[in-house]
Amino acid sequence: MSDWGYLPNEYEIAIGEISHRKRLIVEGPTDKNVFKTLLCQFDEYENELSTQNKINEDNIDIDCVEDLPQNDFNLNGCTINQNGNRGKVEYLHETLQNSPKHNNLVFFADREFREFNLDKIQDDLNGHKVKGSLVWSRGHSIENYLFDFNILRQSLRGLTKDQLYDENIKNYEKLFYNTIRFATAISLALKDCEKIQALEDKFNWDLIDVDDSEVILNVEECKIRLKNQQGSAKNRISLEDVETVIASFQNWYIKLKKNAIEINTIRWICHGHIGAKIIIEVYRACIKYTYYKNHDFKEKPNNTEVKNPIEENLKKRKRDIEKKMKNDNPIIFKQENKYMWKILINYWASKVVSDKNNKYPYPKEIIDKLRDKLR
Repeated sequence: MSDWGYLPNEYEIAIGEISHRKRLIVEGPTDKNVFKTLLCQFDEYENELSTQNKINEDNIDIDCVEDLPQNDFNLNGCTINQNGNRGKVEYLHETLQNSPKHNNLVFFADREFREFNLDKIQDDLNGHKVKGSLVWSRGHSIENYLFDFNILRQSLRGLTKDQLYDENIKNYEKLFYNTIRFATAISLALKDCEKIQALEDKFNWDLIDVDDSEVILNVEECKIRLKNQQGSAKNRISLEDVETVIASFQNWYIKLKKNAIEINTIRWICHGHIGAKIIIEVYRACIKYTYYKNHDFKEKPNNTEVKNPIEENLKKRKRDIEKKMKNDNPIIFKQENKYMWKILINYWASKVVSDKNNKYPYPKEIIDKLRDKLR
């Protein structure tokens, strides 16, 4: 059923009276995997340096509140649907402050859209919020730490066909700011329209076009795709809803562009899951753009007896090019995004640990609190 399966009161007893280990309490499996990777990197690096007060991942448990049975979880007025796993983490932090083993605990919760001024599109916090043993993520969620082109550049090298990598990555670098702006506009549109849960994973590379300077949503195809999406009745949306979402996206995209909002603001505002997906999908769209350029993708008539031979020939050639593109780049197009993000997380963690110039933001307050509790 779960890794540890406690109800909140049972969990309190276990950590208060049984366990003497240090615990980091996080929302979900992504957070757990990121911190396990980060702690492992610190452990290996500090063992090599023989530093004092070093982190040892074997001395720290990471508990994921997603494993708690949801039906039995009482948030004292904050329902699961409203605050989800973030609400669980914050509820446990408040509830367990008087526990005899509270000093063994550190809590990490998503910031989400809190303390961002979305009217002015600015970050009112500009850092990690710390309350007792609870630390908020720097941006919307843990994925936002990886929204950095320097992290992506090297990670994507091993995922792309060698002879295309240089051309793809140069174009992607030019488009990276627009990629984050594009993802942020989608994030804010879905938030405004209350469609994040229904649509956060629907914006795939074949709905995205790029050129040498812009990331473009294929609006007409997007309308068809979103309107015809499969799934539960709760997540199906009407054509009117689709029109509203797209209009909101276009308004946000223009607003972000007009105000020239810095990437160091929008990279944190962007919804973490949406941004993580869009980063990969735009890179795929860059590969598509490169293949079209390199394969002379132009309208050429054929001799088949069809109503519109030029259009039919164009569709066939497009299918052939995209089939070759996918076969040449199997990791990028055939592996799940979570596989690629494991590679990105490992590279990010290694850079964080070895970086002496604080170039790569990470939840330092969490590491510091864990280190203090190990003394």
